[in-house]
Amino acid sequence: MNPNDYHLCLIKEDRAFFAPVPAYDVWGDDWDDAPYWCNAGAPYHDDTISVLFDGAFYLPGEDDNKHFSVQQINALIRPWLYSPDNQTWLYANATLTQFVKYVCANGGAIYTRITDADLALAALTSQE
Repeated sequence: MNPNDYHLCLIKEDRAFFAPVPAYDVWGDDWDDAPYWCNAGAPYHDDTISVLFDGAFYLPGEDDNKHFSVQQINALIRPWLYSPDNQTWLYANATLTQFVKYVCANGGAIYTRITDADLALAALTSQE
């Protein structure tokens, strides 16, 4: 499993979901409803993986109280993560590698199951 083959398609609270296809090709329950945080379910795609993370990040709408659907966010209308400290953004379709590096570079942490530790480490050390 290559971490560069998995693309960010949903963030719910502290869990980020990745699919082996572009974000616009993934769907989930109520992904067209806003606000996403109280409507959207997990991705329907069978091969998704998820990682837990924390850090000083804003999710869509947390900084301005606007409401977006997953469909809108995955269409790049809004970033999935915003770091107010460094004023940087991370958009849908970022690879797992890009996500891990972004979170870590902005003072956050990544948590994963022991069985997925090799994947997380590969993402962190990737030259992408």
